[in-house]
Amino acid sequence: MAVAAAACIFAAGATERVYTPECLVTPGETYELPIWVDLETNYIGMQVDVALPQGMEFVFDEDNEAIITLNQTAVKDHVSASGISPTGSLTIVVFSMKNSKFPLGNHEFITVRVKVSESFKGTATGELLEPVFSTVESEEADFAPSNFTVAVKLTALDFSRQAIELKEGREEELTLTYTPASAFGIPMEYTSSDPSIAVWELGTEAGQAGTLKALKPGTATISATAQGQAATVEVTVLDKATGIESVSETETFDVYDINGYIILKDADKSSLTELAKGLYILRSQGHAVRIVK
Repeated sequence: MAVAAAACIFAAGATERVYTPECLVTPGETYELPIWVDLETNYIGMQVDVALPQGMEFVFDEDNEAIITLNQTAVKDHVSASGISPTGSLTIVVFSMKNSKFPLGNHEFITVRVKVSESFKGTATGELLEPVFSTVESEEADFAPSNFTVAVKLTALDFSRQAIELKEGREEELTLTYTPASAFGIPMEYTSSDPSIAVWELGTEAGQAGTLKALKPGTATISATAQGQAATVEVTVLDKATGIESVSETETFDVYDINGYIILKDADKSSLTELAKGLYILRSQGHAVRIVK
């Protein structure tokens, strides 16, 4: 069985805590899930209950013992024991046979082997319950329980189009594709370089089209980012179709038909009189306008 260390994001914060950082996984794979300890005081033993997110399960050896690994700072004189509680969480106990203290602070202290189901999607939340540490004098210190997040690792993110033109006031479907599809539902950030020009709203299912809204003439870049992956689409919002009288006498422009083929280059208003009646796109210095002749 191939086992990988979960890709986890260290969470900077206050001392005196027991926690598991956010971890990225692939459905169907087996991982070593870390429990990190950040404590200033040395102890000889600890106990904590681990409640896994839905879609994950503990891995047991041939003796039906959960597979737990201790960090090298504790492994010399410490042993671990575990058992499934009535609520389904795994109770882990680590203690020293020789009253040896283990130094703690900002590091992975224990890993627990877990299997991620093939059906795992998006993100899910687990808990570390009732962390208790004990000293050689049998004094105990309780710490607050904490939640942890496990998310499907995203490998690619793509919009269905890289560039799009829309007339002011129009809306159009635009799909954001996740790879793998099971990553749909992970935290995602959506931005528009100019939300007064164009914005995009995500659909409700993986691969479902969201809605691109053209608000006013101009250009804007729509971006979606997550886990270091990014997708962008360049949006050009055109003026609503207007008559030839709206064109400036002094402006020069390139003229395109509605299929995007160029008809005239460096034209002026007088050149438009030569065109047949129809809908045309005029481009000048990056600005585009549709006119009806």
